Amino acid sequence: MSKDYKYLKTIYPQEKILGVFTYDKASYGFAQTESELKVKMYYLPDLEELCTSIDLKDEFIEHGNHTIHIRDIRLILDNILKQETTAMECFFAKNYIITPKYKKVFVDSIIEKREDIFHCNPKLRVEASVQEALDCIKHFLETKDTEYLFNACRLRLSTDLYIQGNSIEDCLYLKKDYMVNYLLTIKNGIVMPDLDEVTNDLEEMKKLSHTLET
Repeated sequence: MSKDYKYLKTIYPQEKILGVFTYDKASYGFAQTESELKVKMYYLPDLEELCTSIDLKDEFIEHGNHTIHIRDIRLILDNILKQETTAMECFFAKNYIITPKYKKVFVDSIIEKREDIFHCNPKLRVEASVQEALDCIKHFLETKDTEYLFNACRLRLSTDLYIQGNSIEDCLYLKKDYMVNYLLTIKNGIVMPDLDEVTNDLEEMKKLSHTLET
């Protein structure tokens, strides 16, 4: 990630970079190759951009053998309200680099409050995760790409943990060895889970979302 940060400083002034964060499999320990590494940079517009531009940066660039997502900081609130998965993964990521001048405000405003921030709508959190998982199953059936199957099964486990009352951090970073091993066997094409069972579990979780406090 340090190479990504150095590279991004050749494209953007450092004061326009809040920081860089891993997300997707890299955020919760399942990235096994560089091509699986996904990095997000949050972009800070200057005063002129805030006053004159309605275009918000939301683009992807390739660096090395992986992808960097450039995203305008102004999109964060919308991401949180919609319980957007990758925003959550970024702010719970164990691997990140914050531009030094923003480190204190980031720790005070995000790190110390992230559980509350991303727990703002438990019902929507479950519904969004379930829908993402169901979409992944649909894509898997169309493409046979185990990436989608892996993600659907990961979301199934993490959503169930969330409904049981676990913290968001513990839902993202699965601590049970049997869960980790189960997902690795799916990721590596060793095990094919029962898709009907996975789908039924997800649908049941969606029903349970209506019992959660908002």
